[in-house]
Amino acid sequence: MEPFNEDSILKLVDAFQEDIQNATENNGKQVQKKLEIKAWKSRITELDVLANSGQGETQANRNEREFITKEVEKLEEEIKDLVNHFGQNILEPFRGKVKNYIEIFKESEDKLVMEFPSDIDYYFRHIIRQEVGIISRNVVQQNGVETNGVNGLAHNHSRLHLRMVVTNGKKILSLHKNPPPEQEGLHNFDDENPEPAESSGGNPPESVESLRLTKVSKRLITLTFDTPLVDGPPIERFNLYEVTAEGSKIIAENDAPEFQVNIVDTNKVKEFTVTAWNRMGESNPMYPSFKVIMRDRRGGQCLVKGVSSARNLLRDDGEVVSELTPLIEFQSEIVEIAIGESCLALFSDGRVAQWGLTATMNEETKEPEVIASDPFHIFEYQNFTVPVITNKVCVGEDFCAIITIEGRVYTWGLNIYGQLGHGDTELRLSPTIVAAFSTQRTFITDIVLGPNHCMALTDKGKVYSWGEDQGQFGEPILDNSGSIINYQSVGAHQFVPRYQDRVLNNYKVVKISTGSSHHFALTEEGFLYGWGSNKEFQLGWELPDDILNITVPERLKLPSEVKKVVDVVCGGRHTIAKIKKQDESEELWSWGDSRMKQCGQIPNESYAKPNRINVSEGLALKAVSFAAGHSSTIVVDDQNKLHFFGKQPTTAIGSGYSWINLPQGQQVRQISTAELSFAIVLNLSLIHI
Repeated sequence: MEPFNEDSILKLVDAFQEDIQNATENNGKQVQKKLEIKAWKSRITELDVLANSGQGETQANRNEREFITKEVEKLEEEIKDLVNHFGQNILEPFRGKVKNYIEIFKESEDKLVMEFPSDIDYYFRHIIRQEVGIISRNVVQQNGVETNGVNGLAHNHSRLHLRMVVTNGKKILSLHKNPPPEQEGLHNFDDENPEPAESSGGNPPESVESLRLTKVSKRLITLTFDTPLVDGPPIERFNLYEVTAEGSKIIAENDAPEFQVNIVDTNKVKEFTVTAWNRMGESNPMYPSFKVIMRDRRGGQCLVKGVSSARNLLRDDGEVVSELTPLIEFQSEIVEIAIGESCLALFSDGRVAQWGLTATMNEETKEPEVIASDPFHIFEYQNFTVPVITNKVCVGEDFCAIITIEGRVYTWGLNIYGQLGHGDTELRLSPTIVAAFSTQRTFITDIVLGPNHCMALTDKGKVYSWGEDQGQFGEPILDNSGSIINYQSVGAHQFVPRYQDRVLNNYKVVKISTGSSHHFALTEEGFLYGWGSNKEFQLGWELPDDILNITVPERLKLPSEVKKVVDVVCGGRHTIAKIKKQDESEELWSWGDSRMKQCGQIPNESYAKPNRINVSEGLALKAVSFAAGHSSTIVVDDQNKLHFFGKQPTTAIGSGYSWINLPQGQQVRQISTAELSFAIVLNLSLIHI
């Protein structure tokens, strides 16, 4: 047995802390996998509803059902392994360490040796209290003295005691040989019960399973939750934890079921969870229960240029805006704009305005139609029980989508191809939440829209797609053993979001983009994967004439001088990417259809292989931000100059290259393009709101 000294105690403390960390991670994984199973089974229920509808069950849905069934079975096996590992590799070794520690303590002359954190796993506290009780009773029996239940004191004061002590406002469990004098904030776990393991008189509070966002004020969010059930001592406090890859840390404590959190970091997913503690210092494992992402909400001015269509520039149809001009109704509070024939604007307070072509139902014919509309704020005419705070706005051909700060997606508009993701083709006149993303199991951080299809990206780097089939959906081709050897187009539309597990499942995707019929995904390693139509070489490959569509994401091959891809956007039938070279310099490259000079290269033709964009022969652009329209490319360089390649915004037939100087001292926040017009948002304030 090790000598009882400071070094041996510190060694034991480190051993305990390692076990506590391992147990917390193990329990967290178990809880997460149980939540995933619950979400997968919810999806099975959705598939059952679709199968019993008029559409019947498609081959794609059958494949998804089989995939989910296998995933659930795999998760259940993983939970069993975690439970076995918890008992054999964590709890039992911990019990041995506790016994060793108490044996050392019993032989010492010390009165107070070590403090146990009060927020360690419930099973560990149970073991500590149980072993303390066993050793205490053995000591009593050896001394031949009965305590008669009097505060656990035995002859020569050799009984051990486990107590809750408040030190500087922090609650800790302390092990004592002789109890210290009674003082405020001291609780004796022994009291009159000779079995410390049962002294709580019940079970710990149930876990807090969900958090709700009830208020947002600038960067301050208010989270509330239901008080969990209690079968034992009453709840004394709630702790709010921030969950990170390194673990969980307490950031607030309250005696009421509500927390206010100031989100400092923008554009980063923050995850929080809450535990309830009773006066015995007991709780159940925490649930990863709420995620949020706050974006930079500095208000800005929106400038537009081009030909107004369906009042998208808030001018009469056909009116030409020849110079960059402020959008009339909005002066200084726009965060982001999505411009097309339908338009959306996101404001610094999270509200969203819509104008231009708007889907509606004809009262006479009872048929869906689109009409030109003046700006109006969405959500205000609906009875939402919680605030819908928007992070991103997008427009397709005749439909719209937004992402909220809670990672949820709302869509509305025409729905002929199932592009709204609700499992049907019915028109939605107002924003409707996409059920597949209604839980935070799939927390959406980005969404991009094609003419009649959608792609979404989760915080885990997974890709979903739905709507009109533009090569983004493929059925697996299996060999005799059941292994996937290839994919073929389903030739059908997808009415609910479908997980793109082909190839991309092996990577974390950080950026997605889609054009009229081709798609790209950028991984965190800087690899670029593309699929869909390659008719105009928009995927960057020169393929045989009979292969015009690729249903499986393929990695783009780039010259050896390229170290990685930094960013990517898809135009209608061309692609623009920022690349980092081996010497760490960055350039803007393009490929695909350039018959309107949208690739910025000389001469005008379709480019099968990526090449850098030149302002003139041999002069490459140093791009700060860029965007691509159907037949155009817009680039803002490091000199605050805006370059326009392709179909010019002030004429229906002109094409080529032009440039303009932007206002000095104002940063370009965002660019959005339409067929014959574009909009930019400038930051007017350097102070974060």
